[in-house]
Amino acid sequence: MVAQIGVGVSDCASGDCGPLTDAPVSLFGARVYRHTLTLRFFERASGREVYKVSAASTDHDADPLSALPALIRSALVQFPFDPPADWRVRLRTNEKRGVPDVVSVTPLQK
Repeated sequence: MVAQIGVGVSDCASGDCGPLTDAPVSLFGARVYRHTLTLRFFERASGREVYKVSAASTDHDADPLSALPALIRSALVQFPFDPPADWRVRLRTNEKRGVPDVVSVTPLQK
């Protein structure tokens, strides 16, 4: 199984935490779920936000806990991300270890 997860540092205030390109096709009426994770890091002394990364994935599993390992792995795969701000992280599930392996990390074309 290969999952594609969009990772960006864009503001999620509008409710859109990354592009939905390459979303899986809904076969036989199966629902498609979007899972998102945003990590924000703050400077302790001033409380100023110094880093923010968001990860999003789509799949047919409503359980957010099943998406969490892939979201965390993709959000931190190249911490901290350098420009450009948006990346496509491709993961493959490692059945033996039960954790996702990184297949590729490429800049996202806008």
